[in-house]
Amino acid sequence: MSHDRITYNAECERMLQKWENASDVLPHLLIVQPENGGVGCEEFVEKLAKIYHEKKGIPRSFERSFLHLKYSKNMKEGERGLFFDSPRVVAKLYNHFIGVFCIEITDYITQPEAQEFLKLLDYMTANASYIRFVLVVSTNDKEIANEMYCLLRRYIRLARLNMDYADVNTYARVAVRQLQDNGMTITSGFEQGLENHIEKLLSKENFSGYSTIFNMIDDIVYEFEAERNTKLTKGHLQKYEKSSLLNEVSLRKQKKMGFWGGENAKNMYRK
Repeated sequence: MSHDRITYNAECERMLQKWENASDVLPHLLIVQPENGGVGCEEFVEKLAKIYHEKKGIPRSFERSFLHLKYSKNMKEGERGLFFDSPRVVAKLYNHFIGVFCIEITDYITQPEAQEFLKLLDYMTANASYIRFVLVVSTNDKEIANEMYCLLRRYIRLARLNMDYADVNTYARVAVRQLQDNGMTITSGFEQGLENHIEKLLSKENFSGYSTIFNMIDDIVYEFEAERNTKLTKGHLQKYEKSSLLNEVSLRKQKKMGFWGGENAKNMYRK
């Protein structure tokens, strides 16, 4: 997903402003997103990191001051060592890493007492003065997410941001804009039908936010572009809904947040 295709809610916009205006007392951040992802979390974190890089005037490229990894419970001890050494590898010629380190910690949301997770907590405590940590958990269980938040606050100063799915109208506006950007003309009947269709998608267990919506847009463009049919009516939407693409877009597995981990962490050392 790209930044310009995502509409963030008011809570996200306020967080961006806080990072834009914050002094040296900026707290670390825990982001709670839905289990299936698709809320633009990865893109949002990158926005925060770029704001932080510019505001702090970090004298190195953004690529040398931003890192995002998954802290997996399946990592072997050697891989765990690579994880903790990753900031130094990203920093390359610099003495140490300065910037934003985003860590996906969902694997430990029900096992916060595990020794491996305690190692991460100790690492964050030791490096909290010059690394801004953004932690991400993907879950629909708000109570468990809150327990994790309370635990983390014992170790570092921490703010919390909930990133939830948008409403039907927001997704419909995004879809219409993207279809128009692809040369499609939208009629009122199509737009109303589109809102009803998105409402059906929202109720599906595998709904993945913008990932599902963008797949739907690409499928509609594919379905009718080949017919050189760029004026979309209610009839076109009904035809699309009857096609096999409807089941495919709502049931296919969506790509989750693309954090590195395991083999990807090893590959950092081969570049």
